[in-house]
Amino acid sequence: MKIVYTVQELRQQLSSYRKTEKTIGFVPTMGSLHEGHLSLFETAGKENELVVASIFVNPAQFGPGEDLEKYPRDLDNDKMKCRNCGVDILFLPDNHEIYPEGFVATVVTKLFNMVQPDRAYFGEKDAQQLAIIRRMTADLNMPVDIISCPTIREENGLAKSSRNAFLSQEQRTRAGILYHGLKTAEKMIRDGEKSPEKIKDMFRRMMEHSSDITVEYIEIVEADSFRRLQSINGKVLIGIAVKLGTVRLIDNIRVSASEVY
Repeated sequence: MKIVYTVQELRQQLSSYRKTEKTIGFVPTMGSLHEGHLSLFETAGKENELVVASIFVNPAQFGPGEDLEKYPRDLDNDKMKCRNCGVDILFLPDNHEIYPEGFVATVVTKLFNMVQPDRAYFGEKDAQQLAIIRRMTADLNMPVDIISCPTIREENGLAKSSRNAFLSQEQRTRAGILYHGLKTAEKMIRDGEKSPEKIKDMFRRMMEHSSDITVEYIEIVEADSFRRLQSINGKVLIGIAVKLGTVRLIDNIRVSASEVY
C-alpha cells in the first residue's frame, strides 16, 4: 500500500495507472475505521482493479457544539486496517491540501477531482449525505458511479459509527433501542399505518424510557426525493438523529409494502 499526502503525489501515482484503462474504486473516510468502512473497502476491491482510500477529518462536517478536536483518531490502526483490506493507495491530506488559502468547497467534489475514480463507495447510514452526493454528481455530470453499501450494525442493531467510541459500554448496549424503534416503525407501516405523525409519536415515546436520550428529529420522507409526506405510500425512508448523553447518533431504514432496504 502506498501512502500519499499531497494532490501532486496522488496524481503521480494514478497517472500511469490510468493509461491501462483499469477501473479505480474510491472510499472517502474520516478515519477511526470500523467494520462499516472495511465492508466498503471489500466491495470496492471486488469491483475494481485499484482501490484508493482517503482519511480526512473534515471540519466542515462538525456542527456548533461538536468538538472537532475530540473526534476519535487512530491513524496507525487505520493504516493497518487499510493495508489488510487491500487498499492500494491511502491519501492522507491535511486541511491546507483540501482547503488551500482558506478556499472552501464541497470536500467530496474536491476529492473526486483529485482521485478521478470510476466508482465511489458510501454507507447507507448517512442517507442524506448519500442523496446529496448523488444529486451533485448528476448536476455536475461527474463521470463517477456512486455505489451505496448496507449499514453495518452491532449485534443489538446499533449502526457502526466512529462516534460510538464516545459511548460507555452501558450506553452502547442501551443504544440498541434506536434500531428497535426503527423496526417498530417498519412494522407499523407494514401493518397499514399511513400517518407519519403516529409513527413519530411512537418513536419518541420509546425513547422516553431512556432518560439520557434526546430526539433531535425523526422524519419520514419519500425514499428517492426526500420529500416530506402527509400520508405514507410507496417506498419511504425513516431517518432519525438523537443525542445519547453528549454523543449524536444517526440512523435510517428504508421501507416499502414489500421489502426493506
